[in-house]
Amino acid sequence: MDDEDEHADLLDLLGSDRSPEAVAEPAGRHLRPDAEDEDGAAARAPIVDAEATPQPSEPTNSQQAKRQRGGGTRADLRLMRQNPALLARCIAAVAVPFVLYTLVLLVIGRLPVYLLWIWIPAILAGVLMGAFLDAAYRRVEARTSD
Repeated sequence: MDDEDEHADLLDLLGSDRSPEAVAEPAGRHLRPDAEDEDGAAARAPIVDAEATPQPSEPTNSQQAKRQRGGGTRADLRLMRQNPALLARCIAAVAVPFVLYTLVLLVIGRLPVYLLWIWIPAILAGVLMGAFLDAAYRRVEARTSD
């Protein structure tokens, strides 16, 4: 039995009507030819010059605020490095809910369910830290706008 017969038997078992050549070559999206129009020329997307595209002349208020603040985790960390009191409040916002949660479960004698309800102090810590960071950003923006 030669290779083509083996491929044909395998294709029959798999229920495929593709030829052995098609099975041997993977048909990925990069191997397909470009779409052709009726003239036989490949259809291509028009190339757009980035300099010819009109750019907005003035940034919007949201773009200005984002540029000032920096946005994201990097800006939060920069703000905490610049303000040690904010850093202390953020550390307390993360630590205190977990300490209180542990103490409450110890007092009521339900320490075996500690991991079941751990999401409560985790969410509370995130909300508190976000509130402290938002308040700090508002204070910074108020100082820069004056």
